Amino acid sequence: MAAAQAGATPPELHLPPLPVCAEALWGVFLDLNNCRDVGMAISPIKPSEVLAYQRLHGVRFNPWEVDTLAALDRVAMESMRTE
Repeated sequence: MAAAQAGATPPELHLPPLPVCAEALWGVFLDLNNCRDVGMAISPIKPSEVLAYQRLHGVRFNPWEVDTLAALDRVAMESMRTE
C-alpha cells in the first residue's frame, strides 16, 4: 500500500508480459468477465455465456480454450472471495 501511495508499483506486481499466443483468449476472458451476473455475490461465467459469445463473434473455441477460460474464471472467483 505504501508503494501505491507513493505512486510506485510494488515489485510483486511486476509481471512478465502476456505471451502473444494468449492475448486473444485473455481478451475473451475479460469480455466475459465484464458480462458476468452479479447479485448478492459474484457468480461464475456460465457455459451459456461462452456459447453466446461464440455465436455473437463468429468464433468456435476448441476444448483447450474452453478449459482455459474456465480455469481463469476459477482463479478470478477465488481472488474475489478473498478480497
